[in-house]
Amino acid sequence: SELIAININGQLCQWNWQDEYPYQDSDSSHIKHPKTLLLQAMNEKIINLSANIIRASILTETNRIATWIDESLGSQ
Repeated sequence: SELIAININGQLCQWNWQDEYPYQDSDSSHIKHPKTLLLQAMNEKIINLSANIIRASILTETNRIATWIDESLGSQ
């Protein structure tokens, strides 16, 4: 499980409950969530976030939507 949020720069951020510090990519200080590249959100400003127990979705300033599910649930 994790806490997800949007920071003041419009970046998607992650903090796993068991980690002492929030996620920070070792190659890029601009990547604050491990799914940033997969969601193609690297150069996007995120303006809205919706999340529930199994899924999260983001909306960008350019009206793009991306969604993902909790991988700990496995594949059905």
